[in-house]
Amino acid sequence: MAASTKETSNNTSLKKSLLNNTSSFSFCTGKRRDGKDSESTYRMSSLDRVSLRQKYLDLSMSQNNARSNKETNNSFIKDFSTLIQSPYANNVPELRSASKEIIKKPSITSEENQKPQVLDGYVGFANLPNQVYRKAVKTGFDFTLMVVGQSGLANTLDQRKDLKKTVSVETTKVILSESGVNLALTVIDTPGFGDAVNNTNCWLAIREFIESKYEAYLNSETKVNRNITSDERVHCCLYFIQASGHGLKPLDVEFMKQLCDKVNIIPIIAKADTLTEEECVLFKEKVMQEIAEHMIKIYEFPDISEEDDEFQLNKSLKERVPFAVVGSNAVIEVNGKQVRGRRYPWGVVDIEDLTQNDFTALRKMVICTHLQDLKDVTHFVHYENYRFRKLSGLRTDGRYLNKNILIEIDKEKQKHDLKIRKLEAEVQQIFELKFYEKVQKLKDSEAAMTKKI
Repeated sequence: MAASTKETSNNTSLKKSLLNNTSSFSFCTGKRRDGKDSESTYRMSSLDRVSLRQKYLDLSMSQNNARSNKETNNSFIKDFSTLIQSPYANNVPELRSASKEIIKKPSITSEENQKPQVLDGYVGFANLPNQVYRKAVKTGFDFTLMVVGQSGLANTLDQRKDLKKTVSVETTKVILSESGVNLALTVIDTPGFGDAVNNTNCWLAIREFIESKYEAYLNSETKVNRNITSDERVHCCLYFIQASGHGLKPLDVEFMKQLCDKVNIIPIIAKADTLTEEECVLFKEKVMQEIAEHMIKIYEFPDISEEDDEFQLNKSLKERVPFAVVGSNAVIEVNGKQVRGRRYPWGVVDIEDLTQNDFTALRKMVICTHLQDLKDVTHFVHYENYRFRKLSGLRTDGRYLNKNILIEIDKEKQKHDLKIRKLEAEVQQIFELKFYEKVQKLKDSEAAMTKKI
């Protein structure tokens, strides 16, 4: 009687352990009916077999749901190992059939926690960067730079004097070569921008030009035979701000708000030699403050860790935004040294001196250190946003056009059928006219022959 009571107690504890989904099991506590301990001849009841099968299914489900979790997966394997090693696991064939597949599987770890294995010998894939370098040098690079500003400001860098007073877009392309690396540089100028009395919507031509390049790239990308020979998208826009000392003009704010989500805008303070050092610092702070107040998204420098070698350089360039520059194409002699700058009655301004202006920092940032990042932001941010709006039926203001593709196809088909019917009617009309003319000529000739006879 005592043995039976103890056996019933063991069964109850076993069922509670199975149903409560605990991670520890007491499987070897059974006793024979004669009161002797046994670890191999214990027979389960039907309820125990059902509970054990249900426990196996629950553990299998938990393994599938927590495959990416290392701790949960290892806990499952540990519990299942204990489960199949129990003395009565042979009574459940499903456990033994699945044990070989589950227990022998290695624990699944996330890719982030996996450390790379260093090979003892040479394999060869360490040469991949050299292959990429050779391919890049062979194909060359494309970069498109847009210059926007009022007359007298946008020409600060190149000092052109033959500006046209028209709101248009002019493109100049040149191929540069340095140490065997070719760069197809395209400079886009916008002469006459902001020179009109009423400058409302004067940025439309610029925005349409930028979007037209995105459209051309999208069309080339979606063709059956894709043939993208060169990237003509605008990668960077240098917007020149007048050094007035009073902050941004309404035209400056509106232009940058209209185009900040379509191109990388880098604000430039033109003719910085008209400001003192203190005035230049205060004007930079005021410009950045107004840009933040109007929520204008200018080009953001990439985040670089402090351990990176380029951290200090990236930080110093970021602190100089907006860049205050002075332009000159004249080479003058100062203390026996040829420099590019401007000569004034009170002194000389060297445009390549960082203590006097930010021209060298701007050139280094655009061409040397952040050119590829400008291209990446253009492709993965601005172009992808345009592509999303275009393919999803969004307008430039963010509203849906609510166009159904099938309806649009049906409309195009109807237009095509209408055009074909008009052409057929015109051809039929011309044919009938020619036919009547021919019949009339035959009648006239027949009447003339009759008169002669």
